[in-house]
Amino acid sequence: MPTESAFDIERHDAADVPELRDDLLGVYAAANAKRLGHPFFQPDAFWRRLVEHHAMTADFMLVLGRADGMAAGFAYGSPRATPADIWAMVRQALPEVAANDDTEPIYILREIAVHPGFQGRGLGHLLQDALLTGRLERIAQLLVLPENLGAKRAYHSWGWRDIGPRQPLPESPVGDAMVRVLRETGGPPGKVPTA
Repeated sequence: MPTESAFDIERHDAADVPELRDDLLGVYAAANAKRLGHPFFQPDAFWRRLVEHHAMTADFMLVLGRADGMAAGFAYGSPRATPADIWAMVRQALPEVAANDDTEPIYILREIAVHPGFQGRGLGHLLQDALLTGRLERIAQLLVLPENLGAKRAYHSWGWRDIGPRQPLPESPVGDAMVRVLRETGGPPGKVPTA
């Protein structure tokens, strides 16, 4: 797996997002080229979700990977302040990691995309780690399209576990929700317990 030195990993907050528009849209469109027929995956729809909703959430962070100055991939997320519905799914699928309190925040990895020209080089894993390392939340959640088997295999190998289907927005496709334990209660970041 490449080290972070193979890519330059930049960290950005919401104020930086507008100046990254061309880089982010270029990566997003290339990574989702096969899905552009679905309105949810149109680059303009992605940009609206990012700037009007996701970047407006508390503690938003975006990581951008570059190779020789070229945008190669990105990931972003933020905590979800009202996670009761996700904790209900976790309680059902993974009772050993369920919350004692449904208001315990969950970190949402809202988007991860790697340009096809840089896929298979470990950048997605680096972006995930750059985004999640040091988070205070106990678990993170992401959605992956059920047919995206390559991404699902990668997420499983990085410690993510399936909790069931989820549709976060009426206009979005139903995705497979996955969670990853970032730290055990009261302890340092840890691995997902094996079932």
